[in-house]
Amino acid sequence: MYLTIKKVKNWHYLYLVENDRDNPAKSPSQKTLKYLGRIERYSEEEINKIKELAKKNDPHIFNYIIGLKQKKSYKKKKGKENCIGEKCVVCGFDIVTHKHHLVPVLKGGLSEKENLICLCPNHHEMLHKDLISKEEINNYIRNTTQ
Repeated sequence: MYLTIKKVKNWHYLYLVENDRDNPAKSPSQKTLKYLGRIERYSEEEINKIKELAKKNDPHIFNYIIGLKQKKSYKKKKGKENCIGEKCVVCGFDIVTHKHHLVPVLKGGLSEKENLICLCPNHHEMLHKDLISKEEINNYIRNTTQ
């Protein structure tokens, strides 16, 4: 087993692979064992630990990777809980949500629950392009919190 990094459109992706053939002299093909994700999401320490486990052919490497992914997904879920509601306050979409600051950070707004609302990507973009008024959003917030 070993790690390989593939670059696609300026993003680096990390894969755990093994040789498909026993004879490494005949340009072996790679068999992907596990897609690990974008390399930017792992710290250098985590990547070095994965490399070390891969060199040793350690069977616990997959448990380590699963643990890292669970830790990272917990952080994502935790972030969703920090805004008013866990779904778009306009349409109720909850698969992908963005946090929107009611008072922008540049104007002194804080990243606290009272200043953050969840919006789906479409309504977030519409709000930034002034296709939805702030008064409409405030009405949706009042309806959501009641």
